[in-house]
Amino acid sequence: MAALNWIIGILYSIELFFFEDGYVFETESRLCMPTTKTFSTSIYAIFVGFVVPLSLSIVIYSIIWYRALQSSRRIAIAALEAPNVDIPNARREMKLARNMVITVGLFAGGGTPFLTLVLWHRINPKNPPPESFYLLIHNDITFFVTLITITLFMMNKQ
Repeated sequence: MAALNWIIGILYSIELFFFEDGYVFETESRLCMPTTKTFSTSIYAIFVGFVVPLSLSIVIYSIIWYRALQSSRRIAIAALEAPNVDIPNARREMKLARNMVITVGLFAGGGTPFLTLVLWHRINPKNPPPESFYLLIHNDITFFVTLITITLFMMNKQ
């Protein structure tokens, strides 16, 4: 899994070299960064960094939730046949569903402003968004990643 993570990170970075204006030098930070002003690179970044992970997490969380519901039904059926066993309540499934919705919602909240910026550039290329919007997007992504991390620690304490 760690090797796959490294491979995806390297392939993502190398791929932008093949796009025209994939990286742009920013004088303020003195760094070469992927640009959101070119539609092809920004669609690539949205697809690799937002759409694919969000879709995968929704699919994986749906499978986990479905398996948890199946497990509860099996236990409930077995509990009905045994006279002294308590029937498990739905508290575990509700907690699982709450955690999944919060995690996916925070991830979607972090990527949606970037998607808005890309669509703004595509729909109205002659009238770019204000410069403060770019700073807002970078801060938004950082804020939501921090919020996801804190939320995961808070939800998973035993």
